[in-house]
Amino acid sequence: MVDVEYYAMTKKKLFSLQEMAFDTAVKNLGRYKELIRSKVSPPFRKELYEEAMKSVWEKTYEERFGLWTTLPYLEPHKTAELIDLREFKWAMPELQVNPGCDFDDDDEFFDAPCDAILSYLGQHAPNLKELYIVYLWPYDLKEISKKPLLDSSSVDLIVQMKNLTIISIESFQINFTGFVRICRESQNVQEIEAENILLDVPKSDLRAILEEFNTAFDHQEYTERTFPTIFGILFKRTDSVETYRKAQVDLDDSIFVDSLPELTHLRTYCGYNCKDYQCHMKNFQHILSKVGGSLKKLTLTYFSQESKLTFKYIFEHCEYLESLDLRGSYIADANEPLNSFGKLKEFDWCYADQDHALTLNSILCAPLLEKIHLISYKFDLGDKEALFNQIRRGEICTNVKYFTVEDLENDDEPGWSDIYDLFDAIRMNSSKPIYAQLETHTFRPRSLYWW
Repeated sequence: MVDVEYYAMTKKKLFSLQEMAFDTAVKNLGRYKELIRSKVSPPFRKELYEEAMKSVWEKTYEERFGLWTTLPYLEPHKTAELIDLREFKWAMPELQVNPGCDFDDDDEFFDAPCDAILSYLGQHAPNLKELYIVYLWPYDLKEISKKPLLDSSSVDLIVQMKNLTIISIESFQINFTGFVRICRESQNVQEIEAENILLDVPKSDLRAILEEFNTAFDHQEYTERTFPTIFGILFKRTDSVETYRKAQVDLDDSIFVDSLPELTHLRTYCGYNCKDYQCHMKNFQHILSKVGGSLKKLTLTYFSQESKLTFKYIFEHCEYLESLDLRGSYIADANEPLNSFGKLKEFDWCYADQDHALTLNSILCAPLLEKIHLISYKFDLGDKEALFNQIRRGEICTNVKYFTVEDLENDDEPGWSDIYDLFDAIRMNSSKPIYAQLETHTFRPRSLYWW
């Protein structure tokens, strides 16, 4: 009995000593750098790092600095393939400030920590493939007036990481010339995105430079922010046989699309509270005259009645359009016959205005339509019998495969009956499988699968 008690007490004491030694090592990592490299096995290094990170926010600035300087010896990122810079927010000295403290706008503490982290990764993360350079916002600071800049030294460090396949630059700003350099020199990159690119070349040169990447990156997305000062770019290499070039633009005085390669997708916003519809529509007309001929998808948001937008104008300028997405937008000629619908296959229309119905008899005549999605309070089929007869004779809606309707009205049984009659007419004339669904706010959606 005595032996058992003695063994239990001895084991407990030894375990406590091990814990004490481990805790001491964790607290004093900055003093043990060479010892870690020469004496500590990789699995134990990992254990030390993980334990240190559990209490990293409880450490003093000196302790955190010691942990930072010990990372090359602990080698926690030696096999890492993905890194988000927010993992290193504890390494920013300024994060020791008290909650609510304001930084001076002239402080330039952002760039140095970022470069130090990028330098560390370049040397000690040899397998790194995905790098997410995210602004290390202190949680207690809601707003800082300027965004940090990835300057030429940062770009130098990035292009030295030869195994990178994905680069994402969020919140940080980067000069356009720096972004272009990364795209040119990072041969293995499959995807690169920067949200805030500063235009540091003449605006007249932008399009020619971007067109250099048409072959290297077949998927391109451009976002107008405060162009011609700031804009965003996403480049991807894909296996798609079709080119994808999308732009999200504003209808202000600056015409972003003039500086872009030929587009296939366009998204723009007019705005219900716009005070100058005439100016906005003039810019919209200019945009469609420039890029409409190559567009495959067009997304229009908040074009109100004052904009006087028409199907006729859209399809006259977008003869190859395959997808039209209208969000909160009014169409002035929705009840008038059209001579051309481009190559329209997909049509989405959301217009949540209780005073106006979605008029459908014109758009349903698009001969290639395959997918239709409608959201509104009211739906107007016009002369229903004439419309249904056209469908039954195989003149329209012969290719429809997917048709969903969301009725926002709480009680609209006559309207629901019309929609079901429309579904039934299409079903009876189709030799292909059709999915149709009416969703209302008073009962569960009825999903109908027809063959």
